[in-house]
Amino acid sequence: VLSYAATRLADHLSAGGISVGEGLSGKSTYHQIVILCDEELSGSGIAEEGFRISRKGDIITVSGSNSKGCLYGVMDLLEQVGPACNLDRIIEKEVNPALSFRALKFNLPWSPYRPGPATDLHLETCRDLSFWEAFLDMMVENRFNALTLWNKHPFPYMIRARNYPAATPFNENELDEWRSFWKTLFRMARVRGIETYIVNWNIVVSPEFALEYGTEVHNDLSEEVIKYTRESVTQVINEYEDLTGLGVTLADWMGNWGERKMSPADREDWIQETFVEGMKAADRKVKFIHRAVLAGDPGEMRRVIDYADLPDRTVVEVKFNWSHGHSTPKLSITHANDQGTIMREF
Repeated sequence: VLSYAATRLADHLSAGGISVGEGLSGKSTYHQIVILCDEELSGSGIAEEGFRISRKGDIITVSGSNSKGCLYGVMDLLEQVGPACNLDRIIEKEVNPALSFRALKFNLPWSPYRPGPATDLHLETCRDLSFWEAFLDMMVENRFNALTLWNKHPFPYMIRARNYPAATPFNENELDEWRSFWKTLFRMARVRGIETYIVNWNIVVSPEFALEYGTEVHNDLSEEVIKYTRESVTQVINEYEDLTGLGVTLADWMGNWGERKMSPADREDWIQETFVEGMKAADRKVKFIHRAVLAGDPGEMRRVIDYADLPDRTVVEVKFNWSHGHSTPKLSITHANDQGTIMREF
């Protein structure tokens, strides 16, 4: 992260016509910019991911208690000097984040929640790492520190499950390309101080899995699907060392429709038997996002989170989309099901 911060700083100053490097003290205008990362600064009012910009004559210091704080301090400095790189404009300041978890939700176009031309249109773009490089740079500039990547069933695009190889529709060359894509994406995010999470809607398997192992694609409560999901969670964590964590949705294909109804306790039991047990069996600890829905129960959710006993906090994400306030001037409830689209005005 510090290397990325120094590169952004050097590139910005060079683009503004300022010579960057050592041994420039003979120049008529000379500034020294110091990036100081010191954990002990946390006791001086600088919170995690916070920063301080100070100056003494021509020495400008960006301080943070961790590397992310230093990166955000550098970005603030670049905004202050502007395209002209006027270092005399820099003012001293101390900034701490108002929110510790600042995430974007990105719906992937493969295995999408709602398939169709609207998602197919973006398949090529979302496999382009140059797109992601620019996207991640944008996240840094806007101080987002987490990227959550969503689709219905991510595992076949990431691994070949050891005990369920037919679940993945790709040959080895194709799967290697996917592996390279994910590893590069997660690594690019990590060097920018951005956490990455794979999140899905449940309960879902690939059509290839359902055909080969005699299950249904959605809402199959069999032990076969539980075992496959649990083992896939473990394998993904072990194969992708730069992936920060996983997330799961307590809804959608968990008995919402049809004859298979699941109580809040049933839903949490399924998450515990699959995602939580899969995380516990992995070679390293990861972070966890647990999406809450109105069909859930806070007590049952608390039970599963406590059982997970993760070293880091579990993020409980709540979806506020019933009003769709940013997409229509009228407050509406909009959703789709097998009978079509329902809209009801308040």
